[in-house]
Amino acid sequence: MTEKTEWTTVDFESLSWHDCHVYGFGLEEREHGTADLTFDLDFIVEWLCRVDRSVEFRVAPATLTFHEVFG
Repeated sequence: MTEKTEWTTVDFESLSWHDCHVYGFGLEEREHGTADLTFDLDFIVEWLCRVDRSVEFRVAPATLTFHEVFG
């Protein structure tokens, strides 16, 4: 497991958003009719698959932000 504490646009394609719970979202107006779209979520850092086929997760609070969204 990585000890990384912040991911950026460069990391986006390598991250999995499957089963992450979203607790809130927001839009903050920007220039030229765009906005920043922000999601507050529990990001699954690690899936812990047990021998008995049960699964547990290591989760961390996270903010996912999309910049300059429109339409």
